[in-house]
Amino acid sequence: MNEPRSLQEAAMSCYGYARQSTVPAGLWFCIPTATPRCFEGWAIPPFCTEAPYAIRANGEPCQTRLSDTVHGGFQAQYDRFGIPELAARSVFGFEVPPGLRDQEIALTCHFADAPCSTFATYFWPPDPQVQTPAFNMMRVARTTDQGYFTLMGYTQYRHIKELAARHAAGARRILDWGCGAARVLRHFAADPAFRTTGVDIDPFNIDWCRSTFGEIAEFQAIAPMDECPFAAGSFDVVYGISVFTHLNPESERFWLGELHRLLRPGGVAIMSVHGEMTFFKGINDFWIFDRLVNEGHVDVGACNDLDVNGKPTVDENLYRNVFHTRAYIQRVWGRHFTIVDYIPGGVAAHQDYVVMIRL
Repeated sequence: MNEPRSLQEAAMSCYGYARQSTVPAGLWFCIPTATPRCFEGWAIPPFCTEAPYAIRANGEPCQTRLSDTVHGGFQAQYDRFGIPELAARSVFGFEVPPGLRDQEIALTCHFADAPCSTFATYFWPPDPQVQTPAFNMMRVARTTDQGYFTLMGYTQYRHIKELAARHAAGARRILDWGCGAARVLRHFAADPAFRTTGVDIDPFNIDWCRSTFGEIAEFQAIAPMDECPFAAGSFDVVYGISVFTHLNPESERFWLGELHRLLRPGGVAIMSVHGEMTFFKGINDFWIFDRLVNEGHVDVGACNDLDVNGKPTVDENLYRNVFHTRAYIQRVWGRHFTIVDYIPGGVAAHQDYVVMIRL
C-alpha cells in the first residue's frame, strides 16, 4: 500500500497538473526568420502528449525540420510548462510553399490531423506595408524584429476582425485603445469597411502614427486617467491588446468605466489579459499562483518590458505586470459588460482574448 503523500507533495502535484492542463487542445507558436517565407516555432501537443504535429500554409503541407539548436526563448517555454523533454523534438523550422508568394498566408498546426482553432492560426499579410522604426517598436513591443512585429500585428487584426464580425455585425467605428505604433490599427485603417481611431498615452508613437497613417485614421494622445476626447457611444468596437495586462486596480476600474462610456449600447470590447497560460510561461511560482486562484487578480510588480536603453518609458506605478483569472473577469468586468467569449492563448499563444458586449 502506498504511503499517503504530504500536503505539500499533493499541492505541488495539483500545481503541475494545472500547469500542463492549460494546453488541452495543443499550443504552437511561430515567427518569421530573416530568410523569405521561412519560419521557426514550437509545438506543445494536446495535454503535453506525444501526438504528431504538422504545419500547413493555406492548407498546403509545409516541410518541417527539427532545429539543430533549440531557440533559447523556446526552450524556456517548455521548461516553464514542466515538459523540457519535449523541446528537442518539438522545436522546428519550416518554409512556406513558393506558390503562396504575394498573398495572405494562413499558418496552421495540426495535431494528429486535428487543426488548432482559428485563434491558433497565424496570418502573414500579402504586403507587409510600412516598415516601422526600431525605436517605435521597442517602445510598445520590446522588439526590433520587423517580421515578428508584422506577423503579430496582422494576425491580431485578423482575429479581432473575426470576433467583431461574430458579435457586432456591420460594425464600422473602431477604436484601438493603446495603439502604440499602429501594429494592428494600420490594417483596419487600410480596410475601407472601417473608420478607425487610435489612442495611446505615448505621444512619441502618436506623432509617428499621425505622420505615417494620418490620412487614413485618426490619432489622439490621451492621459493615463482622463476621459478620452470622444462623445459617449462613439464606437461600435473597442479593442486593447496588452493594456489591461499592465494596469493597477485603480486604473483598471477607471478604464472599465471609460470603455463602457465610449461604446454604443450593444457594442463590443475585445481585450487581452495575462491569464493562467501567461502566468506559467512567465512567472511559474506556486505561492503566487495560490494568490491568483484565490484573489483572481495579482500584480507581481513593475513591468520593464518597455524600457529603452535601460530607462523606463512609462511610470512604473502605471505600468505593472498583472494577471487575471477567468472567474475574476466574469465577476468584476461583468458589472460593466456581458462576457460572451474567452479564448485562452489566443494572442500569440500567450495572452487570452476577452470578448464583451456593453450593457
